[in-house]
Amino acid sequence: MNYRKSSYVIATCVDEEQKQYMLIHGYTGAIDVVNIEIKEYLTKNNTLTIDSFPYSKELFDKLLNRGYITSKS
Repeated sequence: MNYRKSSYVIATCVDEEQKQYMLIHGYTGAIDVVNIEIKEYLTKNNTLTIDSFPYSKELFDKLLNRGYITSKS
């Protein structure tokens, strides 16, 4: 199944030195802090799959459950 980054995701830097970003889901209200690599991966990839996700399945599932990743068009 193909997924994509939700259109409601807002990423804002909270610590430049530590390269930490806050992901905010504008519809669900979810807020999470992630590192720059995850933020950039979500920003740069239009299509996401579990098989090609370079991080753990648990992280993919968390991003999906929190609404940052969606299967909706």
